[in-house]
Amino acid sequence: MSDVHDRIEECIEAFAADMSEIVRRVAFDSVSRALAGQPAIAPAATSASGRGGMQRNGTKRTRDQIARTIIALENHLRATPGRRMEELSGDLGLSSRELALPLRRLVETGRVRAEGQKRATRYFPI
Repeated sequence: MSDVHDRIEECIEAFAADMSEIVRRVAFDSVSRALAGQPAIAPAATSASGRGGMQRNGTKRTRDQIARTIIALENHLRATPGRRMEELSGDLGLSSRELALPLRRLVETGRVRAEGQKRATRYFPI
């Protein structure tokens, strides 16, 4: 039983280290792009065409791509609170459909709050 416990701890530590590296990399990329006056997320990295989370090549977005979108979206909302979905879509160069899941996750985890209903909903960082 101790071996299983140790193995589980190793996996958790490896996962945490991987996530830390991804977050660090995405934050650096987002800041670099923002300083260069470009969208926070490179359009080539998120080439979904509004097909229910499917990319143009017919594959789903990876967890890494969704995580990068969540981080960029949260950073953008911290810089420009009170934006509507349409505004966020234009600012980040992503479709509303591509932002729906990351935005929903931010609201569910309490990192962002929503005010209003339907198209008039505005999002604020917490």
